[in-house]
Amino acid sequence: MYRRPPKKNPYGNPVAKVIIKQELTSQILNHKIRLYMMQAGEQCDALMEATGVSMAMVGYAAELEAAKPGSKFSREDPKLRILRGGLSACQQMLLANRWDPLQATSISMGIDATVELVPLVSPESLAEAMRALS
Repeated sequence: MYRRPPKKNPYGNPVAKVIIKQELTSQILNHKIRLYMMQAGEQCDALMEATGVSMAMVGYAAELEAAKPGSKFSREDPKLRILRGGLSACQQMLLANRWDPLQATSISMGIDATVELVPLVSPESLAEAMRALS
């Protein structure tokens, strides 16, 4: 029986591209749900780390896209700026390791911007961001 050798680049498969982006979006939205379920003062390092990594990966991929000539992104894109603000709030909560509900809006807006950016970045940029941040 003949078996086709596996492709070296799974991002060339259009179905794989859609599935990867859907799973990433679902993961990010799950972080947002958990965010609003936290109590003031609760330890939040695990959630903030997971949320921050997801946001940083998409933000880095968008930055890579912005650096390409003729890109539809710019480094001053409002969505990227909002993402950076949410990422900064995640970092503050990670360092404090005590949940402050006043930060929920900043982080939530950053998550929303991240979700909006996921379909706009190329799978190649996402893959490069994954490699860089792992």
